[in-house]
Amino acid sequence: RSQLAHVMQLERLCAGATFLLLADAHIDMDGRVMDFLEGVLPDKPEILKLVLRGKNPACRRTLEIVYDPNPVQKPMDLSAAAAAVLEDPEQRIAVCCGSLRLLAGAHREAGSYEASLRQLGLTKIKMLHGEIGEDEKRLLCDNLDDTLTECQALLSTCALTVGLNPRVPFGKIVVHSHKNGASVRDIFQLMQRFGRSEDLLANGDETRTISVTVHDKAP
Repeated sequence: RSQLAHVMQLERLCAGATFLLLADAHIDMDGRVMDFLEGVLPDKPEILKLVLRGKNPACRRTLEIVYDPNPVQKPMDLSAAAAAVLEDPEQRIAVCCGSLRLLAGAHREAGSYEASLRQLGLTKIKMLHGEIGEDEKRLLCDNLDDTLTECQALLSTCALTVGLNPRVPFGKIVVHSHKNGASVRDIFQLMQRFGRSEDLLANGDETRTISVTVHDKAP
């Protein structure tokens, strides 16, 4: 779907603006915001950045990163996390994945996170991705907390994004990127949707520590 109409509207609005304020949590991450500015502004503006220092302490994350350049990616071992949620329903698992096939491929030879968790005994698994259908996605997002209350694991691509913050506890958060999948920016936004207050971190600092597999060779 073309975004040209929106860009043209922004060009008209920006042309007559005295000030332009952009709010973006990752303004310096990949140059996308500056590319956007160059595309819609008639002249290169002077950019003044306002940096907010008071961050939500619950949103501070420690990443345990493993690099895997293998062309065929396999799901991480989540047996300990699965055992925990079977014992305590508040120990929900959030799987943030840049590849839909790796997340939920039904007949994927190397396995998927959905198949792996079902083999470990989890049956209450919710999926959120771009191919579940607009009606189902809207129903899930409009009733996110009620849906996740009875859920053992939420498996999501970057369809879960800014503004959709589950208000139910999670015990384990894992992230798996993919070379042919979502951008780093979008994955960062996805993994920060969970545990945005202290009472939603089922294991405190342990939940803040996110297991990450990066589909690439180590730098």
